[in-house]
Amino acid sequence: MKKKLVILIVVGVILILAIGVVYFFWQGGPEIRRLNKNLPEGIRIEKRGDQQVIVNKKDGYEIKVPKEWGGVREVEYLGEEEGQFIVGAKKTDERVVIIVSKIKNEIDLLSWIKNRFQDFQGTRFYSPVIVGEERIGNHNIIKAKDESPVGTFFFYYFEAKSKIYEIYSDYSEKSIRAVILNGNF
Repeated sequence: MKKKLVILIVVGVILILAIGVVYFFWQGGPEIRRLNKNLPEGIRIEKRGDQQVIVNKKDGYEIKVPKEWGGVREVEYLGEEEGQFIVGAKKTDERVVIIVSKIKNEIDLLSWIKNRFQDFQGTRFYSPVIVGEERIGNHNIIKAKDESPVGTFFFYYFEAKSKIYEIYSDYSEKSIRAVILNGNF
């Protein structure tokens, strides 16, 4: 009787381990492992069911990759001072940059943005201008646009949890809206 019980326990443990290994490799898959290869600790792409999710614990957000993107083609994380995450869509040329700036005190977002534009002088951005405000999901967005010889860039700014999120793209505003609507900031 004891021998059967020990055998059952050993078989059960082996079965649980086998299921765990299969789940680990199925969850990651070669594509997800390739995307995560050069990302720092705390930032990764996960597959949840048929949905890819960007998990950024460093900067405190998660984003379900918009379905119309067909997944993620490329990702890159730059900078420790302010989190700068670049993500490219698989099916289209869409590329979105998400920059997170931590703030210590209450600030006026509009003033912060104008100061940010001062920082752009001498970079590839020429003269971004504020073009309006809009509510997207739970966020009050300040929108800006830069039409330079290099192309048109769209910038969306909002504040959440003592952070300022700057999301921009040179592809379309639709991409930025999709990221905000699919995000948990």
